[in-house]
Amino acid sequence: MTRVLQSVVFALAKVSVLVALLPAQVTAVPVILSQQLLSWWASSAVDAKGMRHQAKDYPKGHAPWMEDVTKQIVPEYSKLDQAHRVAGFGLYRVAVDLKTGSVKKVSVIQSTGVATLDASAIKALGQWLWKPGKWKEVSVPIAFVPFSR
Repeated sequence: MTRVLQSVVFALAKVSVLVALLPAQVTAVPVILSQQLLSWWASSAVDAKGMRHQAKDYPKGHAPWMEDVTKQIVPEYSKLDQAHRVAGFGLYRVAVDLKTGSVKKVSVIQSTGVATLDASAIKALGQWLWKPGKWKEVSVPIAFVPFSR
């Protein structure tokens, strides 16, 4: 297990995160990293005026762009990835339509190293919504962490 993944697993025990538990021998847990974890991986956003904001610049890493999410879909693990305990961490750039708050495009900043995990993250992030008129672009870190039951 990589150091980054070990750090994520350790941090998950200490903070509240959005978690989806799926039924299987191995419980796959895609995680949208919490506000406290965002600053660890250089999460940032570009506001409506074109100014870039960094999570590390906000108290306790509470990134306002993540608080402005109005619809959040959790990525899914494939049964094959679950069975093989595939894990990874990815960072994704989301282009947001200022008028509607809907996602225009999702691109990979840092891949999980696994095509199926990246595809799942991209599909889920493409369905997110933000409060209109606030953010042009948002970086979202996602960790895929399998746990044994």
